[in-house]
Amino acid sequence: MPLLQAAAARGLADPERTGPLLDGWSRFAVRHLLDETDAPRRGSRSGHIAPRLYDMPWLARFFHDRHRAHGREEGLERAARIIERRFDLSRVTHLSIDVSPAATAVCDALDTVGQTARAGRLRDPLVVGARRFARLARHLPAREVGYEQVIVAPLLDLLGDAYALTGDAVFHDAIEERLP
Repeated sequence: MPLLQAAAARGLADPERTGPLLDGWSRFAVRHLLDETDAPRRGSRSGHIAPRLYDMPWLARFFHDRHRAHGREEGLERAARIIERRFDLSRVTHLSIDVSPAATAVCDALDTVGQTARAGRLRDPLVVGARRFARLARHLPAREVGYEQVIVAPLLDLLGDAYALTGDAVFHDAIEERLP
């Protein structure tokens, strides 16, 4: 469904046909994929063991994009709560694809609707996490190294977004060190 939504946003799918499908999938995601704290479940069935951090960015992005598509406040609110919950659970010490870009997109949308303090509170963990990873240099946590092929891009996103937010040269240097 996130791909269908992206296609509709780019004019590649008919919004008249996709809108009801995406609205239905939004309700499904809230009911079956997110728990009561807006953390993603490890599946759509009962027996929720622990949140699945890897799913948080794309779910936040989906609800953010729903907000962009129709302007309803609940999409942005859900996206922000998913990001807030992710930071409550990991403080950006856990890398996953699109976490930083999704969080910054939600922050920018919050700024647009006048929730600048909330946006700032969501940006802070990004910078703190980036500083942590910059200090670690190439010594990533063991759980991250096991998935090294998929953490380089999220790490570079995080460092790049922290640099864009702060202008701090430590992030620029960290990107240069890791990019090769």
